[in-house]
Amino acid sequence: MIDMKKIKSLTCFMAVLSFTIICIIACGGRDPGIPVTDGDDDDDSYEFDYEVIPEYDVEWESLTESRCAGISHNNDVAFTAAVGGTLAYCLPGDPLDGSSLILGASALSADARLLISSASDFEFAGGIISAGPAIKISAAAVKGTDAITLKKSAVLTLPLHKGLIASQGAVGLLVYYNIDGKNGVLDFAAVSADGDADSDEDVLLEEDVRYLIDSRNELLSLPIRSFGIYQIAMPESGARRK
Repeated sequence: MIDMKKIKSLTCFMAVLSFTIICIIACGGRDPGIPVTDGDDDDDSYEFDYEVIPEYDVEWESLTESRCAGISHNNDVAFTAAVGGTLAYCLPGDPLDGSSLILGASALSADARLLISSASDFEFAGGIISAGPAIKISAAAVKGTDAITLKKSAVLTLPLHKGLIASQGAVGLLVYYNIDGKNGVLDFAAVSADGDADSDEDVLLEEDVRYLIDSRNELLSLPIRSFGIYQIAMPESGARRK
């Protein structure tokens, strides 16, 4: 007996298959795909097309490096007087980046919390310009309320403005300071060949100052004996920009 349902299903299948073959032949064996404009004059605007996404090309810029020359950021922290340590402001791109204070053992009068922060520029004499940011070194006792002092000199490092340096090395550099409300100036204008200058006894412990210039990172280091505000300055005629 002939199964009419099977015959009907087979007939439908063959009809669909024939229609599909006809479409493929009519399209030249290609998937109709998505209509695109290929720029030619052909009427057939249907062709299989892949959208090519260009490779995302990124030129990585060099990250800004800190001027601290290997010292890690260590600011607003407590120090043990008997041990000492390094207070350092090391934040790339920050005007205070590169500032630090190196404390030897027993340099502090007591355990203290130390902080490097910005301060307002000094009022310079005529012909004198800022050569670096004004930096405040603060100290607060961990216990009690006694004022913290330096029993030994500590090495203070101050950053110069980037690209602004003395044309003849350190000659002409000035360090303005404010200690306990008293302003003063440490003058490096008359330095000897070995890099020493006369001491200002309100700031320094030794009889003469031994300063150090880091020309690569544009830093000046010198010994100090008091907390306060410090800023490098120079004669306007003695500066040049890179």
